[in-house]
Amino acid sequence: MTERFERLLLGCGLVMLIGTAGVGVAQAQENAPISNGKDGKALSGEELQGSVGMMGMVAPEYEGSDEYELSPLPNIDVRYGDHVFLNMQDGLGVNPLVGENYRLGMALGYKLGRDEDDSDYLQGMGDIDGGATASLLGGYDLGPVTLSGKLSHQFTGEDDAGMRADFKLAAPLKAADKITLTPFVSTSYLSDDYASTYFGVSASQAASSGNAEYDPEGGFKDVTLAMNARYELNQDWVLTGTVGYSRLVGDAADSPLVKDENQFFTGFGASYKF
Repeated sequence: MTERFERLLLGCGLVMLIGTAGVGVAQAQENAPISNGKDGKALSGEELQGSVGMMGMVAPEYEGSDEYELSPLPNIDVRYGDHVFLNMQDGLGVNPLVGENYRLGMALGYKLGRDEDDSDYLQGMGDIDGGATASLLGGYDLGPVTLSGKLSHQFTGEDDAGMRADFKLAAPLKAADKITLTPFVSTSYLSDDYASTYFGVSASQAASSGNAEYDPEGGFKDVTLAMNARYELNQDWVLTGTVGYSRLVGDAADSPLVKDENQFFTGFGASYKF
């Protein structure tokens, strides 16, 4: 156990050193792969394991933008057995219920907000504050594929930010001895408040930004098709990559803030295992 903690401290130091180069945007945070995750499948053994590192993500400046940016992101995935986890997508959480082919859990995380300075298209829209989130999570192993879901609500920062539900179907494939490919399809469902916060334009925002006033209703936001890749470089290091496409749908796609309904993302990184 001592050796594992030494590796963890070394990896965390690497994250802190490289992380000073910049902060990732919310789009990149949502799409970044979990470097040591198994897309909902339970781990075996009550021991500490995981990886810490950095990755660069290319994603739209904000959801709906037609302009892209490169953002560095810390890539962290730490687990203790099947029951305790820490990663960039879900935060710090526990799985109180774990079975042979299912898990149910809860987590506390952080959602990045949106600044009007993120894009010229957002000038006059004001900032959306980031904040802490509370989530309920679940996963079910259907043999070669895994179905997972998350219901999250931001409870600090932005007032009435609303709720969001994410659903994902993934199929991890062992392409070679050291290579794992995970194609997946996912979708997100937004509450009315969430849709209004990120895709709506109030009367005051319309006056200050020049965008048409718009009051969207909740519903499905997008459909995403993507592929994550993992390469075991050696016993200490793993390389991860992702490439994907999202299509905005429904009221989200009709927002005057959306300049392109077709959203692409890709990323590559390296992590230190322990």
